[in-house]
Amino acid sequence: MRKRPAPDALGRANELMSHAQRTGDERTLDKAVRHLREVLAAASSDDPLRGRYLADLGVALRWRFERTGAPADISAAIEAGQSAVRATPRGNADRFDYLNSLLNALWIRYEASGILKHLDEGVAISQQAIAEAPPDHPVRAGMLSALGSALRGRYARTGRLADLDAAIRSGAQAVDACPNESAFLSDLLTTLWESPPLGSDLDSVIRALYRVVYSTPRDHPDQLDNLRDLADGLGRRFGRTRSPDDLDDVIRILGRVVTLEPSAKWFTHLGTWLVRRFENGGALPDLEKAVRVSREALWAGGAHGRVGAESLTNLGSVLRMRFEHTDALADLNEAVQLSADAVQAVAPGAPEQAVMQSNLAITLVLRFARTASLTDLDEAIRMHALAHESIGRDRVERPGILSAHALALQLRFERTGAVADIDEAVRLGTEAAGRGLPSRAMNLANLAEALRVRHGHTGNPADLDQAVLAADEAVRLTPADHSERAKRLLVLGHTLAYRFVGLCEEDDYLRAGEAFNEILRLESAPPWARARAAQRLGGLLAITGNQPSAVRYYETAVVWLLFLSSRHVSRDAQEHRLGSYEGLASDAAACALANGDAERALELLEAGRGVLLAQALETRTDVSELRSEAPELAQRFTFLCRRLDRDERPFEGQTVAQEERSELLAEFGALVTEIRRLPRFGRFLLPEPAAELMQDAAEGPIVLLNTSDHGCHALLLTEAGVRAVPLPGLTREGAHDHAQQFLAAVDMCQCSTLLEQKRAQQSITHQLEWLWDTITEPVLVALGHTAPPAPGQPWPRVWWSPTGPLALLPLHAAGRSRDPRSVNSVLDRVVSSYTPTVGVLRHHRGRPRTRTASPALVVAMPETPRQAALPGAQREHDLLKHVFGEPTSVVGGAATHQRVLDELPRHSIAHFACHGTSDPAHPSASSLLLHDHAEHPLQIPEIARLDLIAELAYLSACETARNNARLADEAIHLAGAFQLAGYANVVGALWKISDDVAVSIAQDFYAYFARSGSAALALHESIRRVRASYPKTPSLWGAHIHSGI
Repeated sequence: MRKRPAPDALGRANELMSHAQRTGDERTLDKAVRHLREVLAAASSDDPLRGRYLADLGVALRWRFERTGAPADISAAIEAGQSAVRATPRGNADRFDYLNSLLNALWIRYEASGILKHLDEGVAISQQAIAEAPPDHPVRAGMLSALGSALRGRYARTGRLADLDAAIRSGAQAVDACPNESAFLSDLLTTLWESPPLGSDLDSVIRALYRVVYSTPRDHPDQLDNLRDLADGLGRRFGRTRSPDDLDDVIRILGRVVTLEPSAKWFTHLGTWLVRRFENGGALPDLEKAVRVSREALWAGGAHGRVGAESLTNLGSVLRMRFEHTDALADLNEAVQLSADAVQAVAPGAPEQAVMQSNLAITLVLRFARTASLTDLDEAIRMHALAHESIGRDRVERPGILSAHALALQLRFERTGAVADIDEAVRLGTEAAGRGLPSRAMNLANLAEALRVRHGHTGNPADLDQAVLAADEAVRLTPADHSERAKRLLVLGHTLAYRFVGLCEEDDYLRAGEAFNEILRLESAPPWARARAAQRLGGLLAITGNQPSAVRYYETAVVWLLFLSSRHVSRDAQEHRLGSYEGLASDAAACALANGDAERALELLEAGRGVLLAQALETRTDVSELRSEAPELAQRFTFLCRRLDRDERPFEGQTVAQEERSELLAEFGALVTEIRRLPRFGRFLLPEPAAELMQDAAEGPIVLLNTSDHGCHALLLTEAGVRAVPLPGLTREGAHDHAQQFLAAVDMCQCSTLLEQKRAQQSITHQLEWLWDTITEPVLVALGHTAPPAPGQPWPRVWWSPTGPLALLPLHAAGRSRDPRSVNSVLDRVVSSYTPTVGVLRHHRGRPRTRTASPALVVAMPETPRQAALPGAQREHDLLKHVFGEPTSVVGGAATHQRVLDELPRHSIAHFACHGTSDPAHPSASSLLLHDHAEHPLQIPEIARLDLIAELAYLSACETARNNARLADEAIHLAGAFQLAGYANVVGALWKISDDVAVSIAQDFYAYFARSGSAALALHESIRRVRASYPKTPSLWGAHIHSGI
C-alpha cells in the first residue's frame, strides 16, 4: 500500500525553498529537490495536491539550474512543470500559476541554449496561458509583454514579419491592460522600433523611453529595468545611426545600472560598450576601463558555471584587444589562461561552448604570431575545428568562427608549407564572407589575405583578383572612425601593391598609395598601423624611382617606430616591435643615398638603429654643463634617470606598476622639454646631426655598412665628411644567405667527425673570402688602406658599424688568408673595432676615464652546475693572478650573482672565464652562467643598468657578442650590455670558442695590453698570432671582437 505524503509536506518544502532563496545555499536547495521528489513518490496519482508538488519541484529545479547551469536540472524543471499543468484541469485557479511557472523555465532554457525550437515551445505555451487567463488576472499583462518580447526575438532569428506583427499586438495589449506599467511601455516601444516602417521615427521612440525613465521615481523598483531598456534602445539606435552621443549615453546609463545592480551581467554589458566606443574612435582609456569593468564582472559572478564562463571569456577578449594595441605580452598570456578557463567552465554541449573554444583559439593564434610557438598554433586549429563542428549553421557566430579558423590554417601554411591548409583556409574564408553578416568586413579582410597567400604559392591570377575585390569590399563596409579600418586599409594597400609588383598596372599603384595615405590621415589608426603604412608606401615609391618621396615616408615610419618602442611599453614589447620593423632604417638610408644625400642617410641610420641603446644612454648623460647652468633641473634630471633605470626590467610581469611608470615618463618628458628651452641646450638628448658626428672619426674612420633592397653601400664617416661607397656585389638577400651559411658552418665546427669539421672550416674560409671581396676590400681601398702599415708606423684603426645580417659576421676576420704570405685581409691592414652606432662611440669617448683603486676583478667558473667543465677557466684565472699581481678573485662557488654585481663597481677591469648563453627568442635573457645561474641568472638588463666608469671587460665566454638576427641593429648581447654599463672597451666572442685557444688569446692579449695600453691593438695582435699558428682553422681565431673606444 502506497504511503501518503505527510500532512506538513508542502510546509516543509516551502520552508526549505524560502531558506534557499533567502540565503542562496545550494545544499538547502538540494534538500528541497530531494524532499519534493520523495513527496511525489509517496503521493497517489489522484492526490489533489499532486499538481502543486510537481510545480514546486519545477521551481526548485529551475532555481538550482540558475545557480549551477546543469542542463539536466532545467530539462527536469520543464518536465515537472508540464506534468503539473497536465495534472490540473482547466478552470482550476492554480492551473494558470503552473503555466506561468512553466513559462519561466522555458524562457530560461531558451536564453541558455539559443535553440530556436526551445523558443517555439515557449511561444506556444505562452499563447496557451494567455488564452486560459482571466481577463483581469494580475499576471496576464506581464505574460502578454513577455510574449511580445519572445515574438520579437523570433522575428530577429527568422525575419518573419508575422512574428513582428504579433509582437506589436501583444505589447499593445499589455499596455492596454496596465497602462501605468513603464516596463510594458518600454517593451512595446522597443518592438515598434524594430518594425521596418518605423525607421524614420527613431527619435520619437527614444524620447518615449526617456519619458519612462524621467516619469519614474529614482528609488522605484522598476527604475532599474527602465534604465536597462533605455540603454538597450540607445544602443540599437547607435547600431543604425552610429551617433557618438548615443554611444556616450549608453555608457553613462549603464554606469548607473551597475551602481544599482552590480552583477556580472551588467558589468559585462558596460565593458562591451566601452570596447565598442574604443572601436569607434575612442581612446585607450576606454579599453583600460573595459578591462577593469570586466574584472568586476568576474569578481561579481565567480568563475564557475555559465555566467563565470562568459565573464572569463569576456575579460580574456578585452585583454587580447589591449594586447593588440599595447603589445603587452602579460595581457596576452593572461588572456590565453582566462579563455582556457572559460572553455573548462562551460558545460559540455552548451551553446556557448563553441564561442568559448573559438575565443581561446583566436588568442592562441595571436600568441603564435608573437612567439612563433607552433604548439600554440596547432592547439588553436584543434580548438577551431571543435568549435566549427559544434556550432549550428543558423548561429550568428558561425561565420566569425569559420573566418578565424581559416586564418589559423593560413598561418600554418605559411609556417609549414602544407598546401591542404591554405586550400581549406580559402574554402572556409569564402563561406564565412557571405552577404548580410555582421562580421562580413572582418571576414572579407581575412579572406583577402588567404587568397593573396595562395596566389604566392600557385600563381593563379584569379586568386589575386579575388583578394583585391575582397579587401576592397572589407574597407567599404568599415566606417571611417572604426578602429579596424586602418587594419583593413593595410590589407587592401598591401594586396594592391603586391599585384602592382607583378603586373605593373598604374591603377593598382595609385590605389595602394591612396590606402596607405588614408591610414596616415586616419585619427583612429593606431601607431603600429601608421608605421607600417609609411614603411610600405616608402617601399612602393622607392621601387618606382620616386626616391625623394620615399625618403619622406620612410622618415615618417622611423618616427612612428621610435614612438612604438618608447619606454611606455615593456622591454619585451620593445624588442618585439623593433624586430617587426627590422631593416626600416636601412631602407630609409638607402633611399637617401639614391637621392644623393649621404649625411641624411647617416642621420637616419643613427635614428633608427640602436633605439634601446639610445634610450638607455639618455639616462647616462653627463649633466655637468647643465648643473652649472641650471642646478635644480640637473638634480631633477639625475633623480628621474635613476628612477627610470631602476624600474627597467626585461620581461612582462616584472615591471613596476604601469601607472607609476607612466607618471615618471610624463615627468621626464616635461623636464626634457623645459631643459631644451635653455640657451645652448636646444638639442639636449636629441641625435647629433651629421656635421657634429664627423668629429667622432678623429681617431679613425667609422664605416656604416648598409644593406637594403634599394641598394647596398658603405657610409664612410671621416673628419672630412660622409661619403658613400657602393657595394654592387652585395644584396640584402645575399647578406642574409651568407650569414646563415656562416652560422651553420660555425655550428658544424662542434661536430664529432674530422671530415665534418674540415668541411666547416672550408665553409667559414669561403665566407670570409666573400666578405673580403664584396665588402671589406672595397671599403679599405676607398679609405686608402691598400697594404699593411710600413715598419715602425702605427696600425690604422677602423670602427665597423654593420646593419642587418652583416652584424652577424666577423668583418675583422675577412680576407684571403689561405696563403700565409698574403696581405689581402682586414687583419693585415687595420685594427678593427665595432660599435652599434656612432652615438654609442661618441658617448663613451665623452665620458671621463678614471681607474678605481683595485684595478682587476677575475671571475672564473672551472665547474658550473649543469654545464660542461671549463678547465681553461682555472688556467685563465691563474694567468691573470700573475698579470695583475693581486686581483680580486671570485672562483667557483664564490661566483654568485649578487657577489659579482657587488664587485663590478669596485674594479676598472673585469675578466670573465665562464659559460655564456645567447637566447634567440628573448635576447635580453642572454646571461653569464655563474654558480647560482639556475636561480639567479646574470642577464643583460642587470648588467646594462650598472652606471660605471670602467676600462675593460674581457668576456672569455661563448657567444657573448653574438647578435640576434631579428634585432641585429639593436646589439642586444652581453658585450653590448657591458659597454652600456660603462666599460670603454669590451672583448667578446661571436661564437663558441676552444678552451685552450681562449687561454692562449687571453695570455697574449694581456701581454700586449700591458705594453700598449690599447685593448683594440692588443686583441688585434693576439688574433694575428693565433691565425699564424692555425691559418686554415678560422673558427679558432675569428670569434673574438673588440667593441669600444
